[in-house]
Amino acid sequence: MSSRGPIAAYRRLLAILVAVLLGCLATSHAAIAQTAAKPATQPPAPVVTPAPDVTPTPTAPPLSAPTAAPPPAAAREPAKPAQPRLARAIADPLKKLSEDVDSVSGRVEDAAENEDELNTLRSKLDELLAVAKELEQKIKAPLADVKSQIDKLGPAPGKDAAPESPQVAAERKRLGVYFSQLDGAAKTVKLAEEQIGQLVGRIQELRRALFTQALLKRTRSPLRPAVWSDMIEHSGTTMRLIGIVLKAWWLEIQPHLIEVILLLVASLLTLFGLKRLVKRLIRWVRGGDQPRERTQLARANAVVWTAPARAIPMLASLLLLYAGLDSLELLKPPIGDVVQVILQAALLFIAISALSRTLFSPNKPLWRVLPLDTPSANRLHFLIRAIAAVYAVDMVFREMNRAFYAPLSLTVAETFVSSIAFAMLLLAVVFTPFKRPPASEAEQAAELAEETAAPTFVAAMSPRSLKFPLLAIALVIIVVSAAGYVALGRFIAGQVVVTGSILVAAMLLHLAIRGLTREIADSERSLGHRLEDDLGLDTRRRGQLALALSLTLNALLVLAVVPVLLLQWGVAWADIQVWLRALIFGFEIGSIRISLARILIAGLLFTSILFATRVLQRSLGDTVLHPSRMDTGIANSIGTAVGYLGIAVAAAVAIAYAGFDITNLAIVAGALSVGIGFGLQSIVNNFVSGLILLVERPIKVGDWIVVGNDQGFVRRISVRATEIETFDRSSLILPNSELITGRVINLTHRNAMGRVIINVGTAYSSDPAEVVALLREIAQAHPTVLRHPEPRIAFVDFGASSLDFSVRVYIPDIKRTFDVQTDLRIAIFKAFAERGIEIPFPQQDLHLRDLDGLKQALAKVLAERQGGTAPKDVTEPPPKPA
Repeated sequence: MSSRGPIAAYRRLLAILVAVLLGCLATSHAAIAQTAAKPATQPPAPVVTPAPDVTPTPTAPPLSAPTAAPPPAAAREPAKPAQPRLARAIADPLKKLSEDVDSVSGRVEDAAENEDELNTLRSKLDELLAVAKELEQKIKAPLADVKSQIDKLGPAPGKDAAPESPQVAAERKRLGVYFSQLDGAAKTVKLAEEQIGQLVGRIQELRRALFTQALLKRTRSPLRPAVWSDMIEHSGTTMRLIGIVLKAWWLEIQPHLIEVILLLVASLLTLFGLKRLVKRLIRWVRGGDQPRERTQLARANAVVWTAPARAIPMLASLLLLYAGLDSLELLKPPIGDVVQVILQAALLFIAISALSRTLFSPNKPLWRVLPLDTPSANRLHFLIRAIAAVYAVDMVFREMNRAFYAPLSLTVAETFVSSIAFAMLLLAVVFTPFKRPPASEAEQAAELAEETAAPTFVAAMSPRSLKFPLLAIALVIIVVSAAGYVALGRFIAGQVVVTGSILVAAMLLHLAIRGLTREIADSERSLGHRLEDDLGLDTRRRGQLALALSLTLNALLVLAVVPVLLLQWGVAWADIQVWLRALIFGFEIGSIRISLARILIAGLLFTSILFATRVLQRSLGDTVLHPSRMDTGIANSIGTAVGYLGIAVAAAVAIAYAGFDITNLAIVAGALSVGIGFGLQSIVNNFVSGLILLVERPIKVGDWIVVGNDQGFVRRISVRATEIETFDRSSLILPNSELITGRVINLTHRNAMGRVIINVGTAYSSDPAEVVALLREIAQAHPTVLRHPEPRIAFVDFGASSLDFSVRVYIPDIKRTFDVQTDLRIAIFKAFAERGIEIPFPQQDLHLRDLDGLKQALAKVLAERQGGTAPKDVTEPPPKPA
């Protein structure tokens, strides 16, 4: 048994190996037979690699499938095309976008009472809107491609038409499915954008409701004694909490006491050093304190830079101190929050104080912007600083009440006190007389008499346009604060301080912009003189540059000021960002997208191309088109054509970059063509005539033309009219259509050569042959008269008083006609005088009939006037003339 065990094992192993070998031979034989059964002419099937976003086709059947011969090629069904699916770059963000929008939509109503959470959701919606816009751009290109492919296939055949091939039908189906997927994705994105817009509107409504509720929230009137007794009762707890917090902060400062002391010393050194440096800089820039009069514009320009310069030392010192304490980690809540608000309040007070000091200039009346005398300016400066101090202190106490959980009564009392103090200061400003600086004695006497005659209240309320609104604001603050609307009173006071400061600063910047543009436009100023000398800009060009610069800088000023004002009036920064983004980068009105940035860049492109065109025109005029190298008329036509071409190119580039479809403009132009044909027919006629004049050139600049009773030289041909300078130096503006359709004599059309005609008469006693020879000699002797064609002398006619002769000569320049005529006439006069040839006067015979009757009538009239008796023969009537 023991000897047979191994042998049996070997036999079983050998049998397994033989079975495996036979199985492999059978499989190989089946594969060879299947291959041999295929037609010999069939090419091998290509290997298709599916695209990443396409579902792969099923693979060949496994080897264990039946090995029956496949059907003939004609009997096979066409393979189904791969069904497309959305790319992962579109599908995944689209799915996440829908989920995020649904998530935010569910959280909006839960955060209806939490302004911070609403602001967070608002920012999240802005991010989702950006994602939606990006997805929309990703879908637009493939959607357009698929639609173009479907259009190439054409419409599907009808019932009676011949069926299309299976391959085309399958491709049509595949493209239709893919188009449906992309179109559905695009509609999903549009739906998400609509939901985001609705959620943004809802958040704005909730925030507006919270803002209104906070402003109009009414507490117990501060005039009630219960409010003050409650404040006194609970103020001890708040003070103890503040003491505990300050003690804990002191314990944190003690390990860093040396660093804090060094930080304070560095802040003070920074303050005094910068203050002294700024003071010297202001004195040096102003040119010292010489007592000379400054213009109002110069004073306003000085405020723009002196106000920030005076605020810099204190700002730098406080920022250094705050940054040092923060680096030492000594500004942890709640102390850190309070210190941050203290810094903000201090910065506001410093800015308003610097602006007020620069405006009123208590010690420098020559630099005072407002026309006030020194006592009024000093009083207003003190009151404005006091108002800013009250507002800053209120900011600090409000943050302390929030950080140390002060009771409501303490907050109400503090707000009421600060609001009443603010209103009292406003009333002090109202009743401060705005007296003008001392003028002449006569003006001072007139002002004193006017003040004496008018009531004190009326005299103090000047100017009324400023003081009556301030009086109304002060009274409103007092009334609403006393009624319990302390939040509303504080809000009004804050807007007076902050909004007023912003508007004053904006006005000063506007004055500075106006001063800069005046410097450019005025050639007597340094900047204007430099532009005129260095760049060759004349008065008109500098005026255009100043206007463009003024509009641009004022527009930027408005874009900078308006968001700050909106922030002060309770508008969220997220909403302002959306508006600014839409204004700058584009917003849609129907199917038109308007972008301020693109419009500005388009304007810059138009200006740049137009400037380059003008430079090219000037360069051509100085080189190729110079009168010494080319005819003046041809040079003018080429220069004008280059100008028009540059304007057309600049307009086309600017319009295309701004996003306006030129085809739409063509449609609009076609629609307006009928109106143009009727209403603007003459303008279009003159425009086309101007183009004809420039191209055909029947009339050129410099030509001497005669139009009706007017004649002169052509000075300028524009698209509407032609300017002709007459001989009396007046300008005749003639519409181009009259030059094209009317009768015009161009004396210098092809060349400047012209003919001069002089008519002269001699007495009948003169020898005509001698006169002709003498006139020919005179004409040939003149240096300007051309020899070819030669002068022509003609015996014109037998006149009534003279023998008429004509001298006709040609000169190279028709513009010298009058000079040549004068020279020839003088020469003829002298030659005739020397030869004794008479130039006769006009001769006429006067025959008078019946003189005797005329004498008798005259004698009768004289006798009647003298009172005498007429002779008998005079009384008889004169005989009738034969």
